Amino acid sequence: MKEQSNRSEFTIGLDLGERRHRFCALNGKGEVAEEGTLGNDRASLSRLAARYRGALAVMEAGAHRPWVSRYLEGLGWQVIVSNPRKVRAIYQHERKRDWRDALMLARIGRMLGSGFHADSGGGPCLDPTCSDARPRPAQLILFSLAFPWEHSGVSRDAMTRRIKVASVLGGYVVAFLIASAVVAIYIAATNGADRQTYGAMYDFGDSLLFLAVFGVAAVPATAAALFFLRPCRSFWLVLSVVALALALTSVTACIEFVAARTAFRAGSIPSAWSGLAVLRILVAPLFALTFLLSSLFAPSRSARIALIAATVVEAAIFAVWFCVLHSH
Repeated sequence: MKEQSNRSEFTIGLDLGERRHRFCALNGKGEVAEEGTLGNDRASLSRLAARYRGALAVMEAGAHRPWVSRYLEGLGWQVIVSNPRKVRAIYQHERKRDWRDALMLARIGRMLGSGFHADSGGGPCLDPTCSDARPRPAQLILFSLAFPWEHSGVSRDAMTRRIKVASVLGGYVVAFLIASAVVAIYIAATNGADRQTYGAMYDFGDSLLFLAVFGVAAVPATAAALFFLRPCRSFWLVLSVVALALALTSVTACIEFVAARTAFRAGSIPSAWSGLAVLRILVAPLFALTFLLSSLFAPSRSARIALIAATVVEAAIFAVWFCVLHSH
């Protein structure tokens, strides 16, 4: 394609996808100059940036937004990151289509873009240093709704990281409180002579109950953390290796338990490892739930396979232990 001669007038709407991105380029008159798709890689973005040097890009916040925005800014573009929920609310009559989203973002960017680069369309300027520093009220309202980061004085990346960390930690705190409340209710309901006599056994049961309730209640927080970590490839590689290693310890624990049970029936004294093996097997359902949830958010096929395999092993080991324990 022949390169555009007047590059500074273009506004690009980018609808980011997992493997491919949809883009829409508007010229200074607000007309669609080009629409299309490009791969989720630096080479494709570089070719697009070469055709529209110094353009203004508008994209929604998402998993790939951090590296895409930084890369385009490094190529000389100016980037605005929108709030997806607020932009959708503004255009709530539109049905979800990638090409429509890219066009919508480009139009919003053009409406607001005169405060970020020279817009030959003659739109009002949002930059106080511009000669026309009197934006229309409707534009300012739209700007504050759809782009809450741009004039806050706080880095949107820093603010986004803080929100993510706070939401995940808040979710775990809520899960901790729920588990503590359930255990407290259970202790109150079973507070009798048996609990006083067999205090150690009841304490062990209380700990297992706490772990079980906490694991289930923490699913939303864990899911949020896994979603936020999707772009981090190294995390998923480490998680896959750790999951398979933990699954191997579960198999080892099951073998130790069966061997100890067989030795006990033969009159031998089980080793101290048999007690640890039971503890390892008891937490297998919690690991299985974690690995299954992780597999739903894994960004690569290899990570999904490893996590699903670890899930199956953990679930199978717990099922075998349960059957052996109740066999006669």
